[in-house]
Amino acid sequence: MVAVRDRALAWAVPAGLFMLAIAIRSAAAGLVTFPTNEGSAAYVGVAQNLLEGRGLVSDAIWSYATPPLVLPKPAFELWMPMATFMVALPMGILGATFGAAQLGSVLLGAAIAPLTWLVAREATGRMTLPAGRRTAVAVSSGIIAAVIGPFVIAAAVPDSTTPFLILGTASGIVMARQLQRPGWLVGLGLGGLLGLAYLSRQEAAYLGVCFALLALVALRAAPVGGRRAFFGRTFLPTAIGGLAVVTPWLLRQLSVFGTLFPGQALENAYLSRNEQIHAYLERPTLGSLLAQGPGTMLAISWMPYSTTWSRC
Repeated sequence: MVAVRDRALAWAVPAGLFMLAIAIRSAAAGLVTFPTNEGSAAYVGVAQNLLEGRGLVSDAIWSYATPPLVLPKPAFELWMPMATFMVALPMGILGATFGAAQLGSVLLGAAIAPLTWLVAREATGRMTLPAGRRTAVAVSSGIIAAVIGPFVIAAAVPDSTTPFLILGTASGIVMARQLQRPGWLVGLGLGGLLGLAYLSRQEAAYLGVCFALLALVALRAAPVGGRRAFFGRTFLPTAIGGLAVVTPWLLRQLSVFGTLFPGQALENAYLSRNEQIHAYLERPTLGSLLAQGPGTMLAISWMPYSTTWSRC
């Protein structure tokens, strides 16, 4: 009976945090009645087209860097599709409205509260804190994640940041398990999560690099005779799981755009101002960036999206 009660309490805390996060995000979503940025408009618009049977196409040209320059244009020449899939499911059930799109983002985004609770719980366990302090830190961390402004706003306005936040955090949790106790089942799950995170935002590639570096450190620490087995249990299932998720999308990109790589990803590193993302006649180049001089280049390097793969 005690064991049953303890298990119920263990589930009650993350469930309560999840419900709190849903309530906060639902209230915020009620204040937003239309897509408030170009990314949200693009993801929701493509989801509506998908549900109408038109496929993954956009009725607006968001970037002139990648042909074909036609309307409607194949979607996701630069940005990734997971945000559209996130909102398309509730839209398919409740109707192709912005409110239905928000519901998918709210439900998925609320998962950050129990995920944060879990991360804090495991971190404090490794620090061997007393049980009471472990509980206090984990619960308070989950509450902060449930109510903190950037997470709430991102969920209220459907965008790529919400699925990337959830899938990236989940990848980190599973990554730790795979490095501690490598195995095929966990490795396949990790690869799948990393693949889904990549379909949310291309920055997930950095998570893959981090895993590879950490795994190499663990591999060097393994006994010489067991390194091949360690490699097989750690790297191979993760790679297979990731490729199983990402490969169909890469083949789609190749068939539609003729390339596996986003057409504007490199250009975004040359931006001197964010408006150049949508430039038509004068595309940003390395030459135009260098012509500004080192002082200006250093200043603009702190601009949002100026030296990153903008809103992928």
